[in-house]
Amino acid sequence: MPKVSVIIPIYNVERYIAECAKSLFEQTLDDIEYVFVNDCSPDKSIEVLNGVLLQYPSRNQQVKIINHEKNLGAAIARKNGILAATGEYVIHCDSDDWVDSEMYQILYEKAQEEDLDIVICQYLEKKKGSSTLITHELGTSPKSKIISTPLFCSLWNKLVRRSIINWNKILYPKHHMMEDAVLCVQMFYFARKIGYVNKPLYYYRINDNSICHVSTEEGDLKRWRDAYENSQIVVSFLKKEGVCEKYKQELIQFKSCVRGFLMPQMKKSNKYYKQWCGTYPELNRQFLLAKGFSRSLKLVYILTLLKVYPLFSRLRKRGGMLS
Repeated sequence: MPKVSVIIPIYNVERYIAECAKSLFEQTLDDIEYVFVNDCSPDKSIEVLNGVLLQYPSRNQQVKIINHEKNLGAAIARKNGILAATGEYVIHCDSDDWVDSEMYQILYEKAQEEDLDIVICQYLEKKKGSSTLITHELGTSPKSKIISTPLFCSLWNKLVRRSIINWNKILYPKHHMMEDAVLCVQMFYFARKIGYVNKPLYYYRINDNSICHVSTEEGDLKRWRDAYENSQIVVSFLKKEGVCEKYKQELIQFKSCVRGFLMPQMKKSNKYYKQWCGTYPELNRQFLLAKGFSRSLKLVYILTLLKVYPLFSRLRKRGGMLS
């Protein structure tokens, strides 16, 4: 059994896969398994990957390449990667990012030394030559943190004991947005001990031209629908475990993130007002009394509820109101 399995979905990353693969194959941890999931990529990503692999013959037997016959999306690609993994621990890596050469050795040794089920590390956001260090404060209740902030739920900086997934009936996401949160909430719920490495080991590439960062009406609506479908899995899981009341405040924050996918359109008009209000309608009252939200965010919420947020946004953009 390998010590670590790394799961890497591949789709349309011909420009980036070489840098990613080299950083993976140059890991100081020798006992490692690489599970690449080709999600029917339309470009030459797999050709580039195979070319890089020729430069690292010692890694050849450690590589699995799963080929989808049609594009199934990142959520299914991750699932199939997890099911194919055989390592003691599993972790994910996005194929347009790259990692520190010691990342998996550091995380694995930390897990072994402290008998941890999950180990988290810091990471660097890389954007046009600049770097931003992203740190996390787990505090005394990391499970609450994970539920309330889905963006904290990235899978690629979390080493997870695979038995947590195998021994529990993990519900898998089917859509793209917030799919990490679906898995993270469940894995953190079942984890006994969670640790943290105070060092950035992962390099997350921010591409302003990617689908996730470009706002269009069609794209925003799809992201909202996908996020809602995936969030329903989390809500169903917490209900099944009987802990919705325990995580009441965290759930309010979690559900509000789903509404957030509609906000780029809500700035423009009230065309999707009914969809916004109908996304977890209990939020219409709960949000203003909830903890963890700034006054400015609650102001935006009130203006949206009163159907005046588009006007507010236009005036603000013109400099006629608060900057």
